[in-house]
Amino acid sequence: MSFPPLDHCRTEYRVLAHCCALNEDSSGEELAELLATETPDLELLVDLADWQCVAPLAYRALRKVLPAENPALRLMEDRYREASVRYQLQAANARGALTLLEDQGLQPLAYKGLALAENFYGDPALRPMGDLDIWLREDEAVAADEVLRRNGWFSQDDAERQEVTRQSHHHLPRLTSPDGFVSLELHRFLHELDGAERAEGYLARSLRLSLTAPTEEAKTTFQASTLGTEDHLISLATHFGLDRTVYYQSYAALRQLTDLHLVITRSKVDWPLLRRLAEDASLLGFAWLGIESAVRLFASPVPDPIRAELRDSVPRAEQIERFIDCKVLEPSPWVLHQLVDPEERSTWSLSKALVRRFFWDPRYLREKFGAGSRKRYRRHASDILATVRHIPKTLDQLRVDGWMAELHQRASST
Repeated sequence: MSFPPLDHCRTEYRVLAHCCALNEDSSGEELAELLATETPDLELLVDLADWQCVAPLAYRALRKVLPAENPALRLMEDRYREASVRYQLQAANARGALTLLEDQGLQPLAYKGLALAENFYGDPALRPMGDLDIWLREDEAVAADEVLRRNGWFSQDDAERQEVTRQSHHHLPRLTSPDGFVSLELHRFLHELDGAERAEGYLARSLRLSLTAPTEEAKTTFQASTLGTEDHLISLATHFGLDRTVYYQSYAALRQLTDLHLVITRSKVDWPLLRRLAEDASLLGFAWLGIESAVRLFASPVPDPIRAELRDSVPRAEQIERFIDCKVLEPSPWVLHQLVDPEERSTWSLSKALVRRFFWDPRYLREKFGAGSRKRYRRHASDILATVRHIPKTLDQLRVDGWMAELHQRASST
């Protein structure tokens, strides 16, 4: 497999991109050559792999070219083994939850990590999950929540926080499994730009997949439903784009792009259907952003005419290079994230938000560092200093944020 040169990013990210895109059967010769010629900082590589949530993937690739006693490789092996144990717990609880819901006549669809880990990664430990994501029609989601709660699932949030989630989020309050080890989100919409009018289409295009889960006797296979390929790709690409407007750094961006790359590579994608569905949902911009980023980082096999068609729907599409540099391959703090409001992008509004941000916006500090975080003022001051020192990078970030706000506004206003 031939990889893009990625000349604009640091060596460690080039190595991670290679690791994410390699197949299990790949010899790793090109990766070995990269390690030999550019000598990446392996300690930094582990930190970046953790930040991007791809340490198990990095372990799978690097164990072919690094000695077993290498300290960095051992750390990534630990991440791999932890993910393997965690997945067993998640799969067992997923089986229980999905069976409960289907037995009640509901129509749950597994998506994101739960649907991808086993069927696209091969080894589920290569795709760590934070929680289980299950989508249902809006009118079924509340019933599903009640079914799970009656069977021992519970929310760790207080009543007020749960009500806020119900009113303002595309998913219901997060639930914890009866054994206390696994969290689950019931989604009534796939993301914040989704709508109830698309639910019947999701169900009509859904697919059945096989998952394995441990029992007291042995691992057994069970069937579950998931989004159709084209719906899943649009959802993954939209989540990737929306997350880049929320997170002040590039957290988990490579894992999200690896999801896209593997679905594109290992599925028979109906590209005209994908384009039509994305256009109908006003998500052409986000679909192009995620898919094009996967092509540029991992050489994902997307037909050039499709890339061109999707690109033509995006204003100022040349910003993609700056976007990848700032929002995918930049791990340093970004003090001005979410400063550009998709609804109000005037210079006056930006100036007011800028002054408020620099003068210790309490809400921003709570969201960034946590309500109980000590030293948050000192850390915020350090981030501000880094932002001021690197004016060209700061201007690039603001340009990208303005572009992302434009994509978001186009999608949400239609």
